[in-house]
Amino acid sequence: MDGGRAGKAGREASSADWISSALPTALSRYDAVPQYVLDEAKRSFQRRWRDQAIAETVHDSRLDGEADDALPVQIVADGPGLHVELQVLLGDSTCVVLGQVGPSWSDVTVRGMQGEELELEVDGTGRFFSDRVPRGLLRFWFHRLHHGGGGEGGVYTEWLNL
Repeated sequence: MDGGRAGKAGREASSADWISSALPTALSRYDAVPQYVLDEAKRSFQRRWRDQAIAETVHDSRLDGEADDALPVQIVADGPGLHVELQVLLGDSTCVVLGQVGPSWSDVTVRGMQGEELELEVDGTGRFFSDRVPRGLLRFWFHRLHHGGGGEGGVYTEWLNL
């Protein structure tokens, strides 16, 4: 009788050892994100940006020489129906932004990577200003909300690290 118990306990111990040694391999195989999910997520992200009109950065004064946060940064971007010039004075946590867009657009929204937004008014000559733009990775969205535009239309700048 004791031999039966010892044999059963031995089999349970070896089963437990096998399970504990096989479990990490099995979980890593089944918990991994399938490659097709990763590929589809990448394609989805690319489609979303492909539909947006982008104003390409054609000049960034930081690329001309030594970067100095005390000097204003000059950025020029061109896109479909859009030419924008930005002058940015970098502060510790915020930036002062002075810009002009042509042809005149009705609104400018500064968008951050975390979805934060700051609306800027554009005057009749296409100029806009703010002394409270947060530093970080940002893009500018030029749109015509007051002219029936709205939605996700308009033109975006590329991401700018300010």
